[in-house]
Amino acid sequence: MNKKILFILLLFSSVPKTIFAQELSLSISPPIVEVMIMPGKQTEQTFSIINEGMDGYASVKVVPFVPSDEEGNINVIDNPNISDLAKYENWFTLTSPSLKFGDKFFLRQGEKKNIKLRISPPADAQERDYYFTLLYEVNNQGTTLKIGANLLISVSKDGKPYKKARIVEFSAPRLIDSLAKLSYTLRIENTGQYFFKPTGTISIEPLFGKKEKIKIAPVNIISSTTRNVPCIKEEELIQCTYDKRVLLGFYKATASFTTDAEGKEYVAQTTTIALPFTIVFAITSLFLTFILIQKRYKKVI
Repeated sequence: MNKKILFILLLFSSVPKTIFAQELSLSISPPIVEVMIMPGKQTEQTFSIINEGMDGYASVKVVPFVPSDEEGNINVIDNPNISDLAKYENWFTLTSPSLKFGDKFFLRQGEKKNIKLRISPPADAQERDYYFTLLYEVNNQGTTLKIGANLLISVSKDGKPYKKARIVEFSAPRLIDSLAKLSYTLRIENTGQYFFKPTGTISIEPLFGKKEKIKIAPVNIISSTTRNVPCIKEEELIQCTYDKRVLLGFYKATASFTTDAEGKEYVAQTTTIALPFTIVFAITSLFLTFILIQKRYKKVI
């Protein structure tokens, strides 16, 4: 019998999620945990899973993850044959329930299970970020569902890690039609050893009218990665767009942010020219149509 697997990972979210797979269903909370810890110290985190589907056998393990694109998606390294994973085995312990990673336990429909995870990097751990996923797996009649909670672990002796960034791209069309929307692309690179959230705005200053601002979304940008950063409005992620109905003239935009609302400010600018191509074309078409109608009318007379 072929074993069917559904593998779903919660990426950089801040609210509990529910995942459905045929008759299997799991929810997890919290879906992401950010930990600042000194080398040689330890901390505990509690995770809750609820089986909202059929009865099944569950297990838990911790695996590293790596970024897969510039949209915040990741790939977990769920391969026991990778020798590099062994050096992190002693970082994590299940304190409740009293199980080893990979041990099976029965999870009834509707049952809630609290998992307590102890995190204890060794005293000689290098000061930088480490990224893992606490992976839950439930199996029933040959179908397997996996769901993960991401762990962003920052190892720092003083709790004040230095964060660095670089604006890879801040761009918009150089020339657009007056009836088009003006959208911006902001790509930020994390050149340091610790993740951060950009805090800032895109300020748009038109030739005519008042200056307006769009808030940059404070999404996680993990170390040594570049992320395409969206904007945010009323807690919803949106495209960074200046959506006035009619644009005309020069639009100077400035993107500025800091890492986690502190430290150096990073700034980039771009300019767009909006011209009324569609409006001029429509007026010209109407004018030519009017002239043509007039000529035909005179011939008829």
